[in-house]
Amino acid sequence: MQQQIPECPECKSPSVIRIVYALPTSTLYYMRDRGEIVLGGCAVDDSSPKWFCKNCGHKWGKEIEEK
Repeated sequence: MQQQIPECPECKSPSVIRIVYALPTSTLYYMRDRGEIVLGGCAVDDSSPKWFCKNCGHKWGKEIEEK
């Protein structure tokens, strides 16, 4: 099931991409270079944002969802 991409809560832009937390692979670097994702690093915690607005640079959402 594909997750719906939200609009930016700051500027209302639909130009939003996912922040990916992982050890980067060549595929992830390729996706980053194409502007499809933002690399967030290897460490993820409760405050790690999930979304990035390509229009205004705002980051939001929780990568680790509360259960």
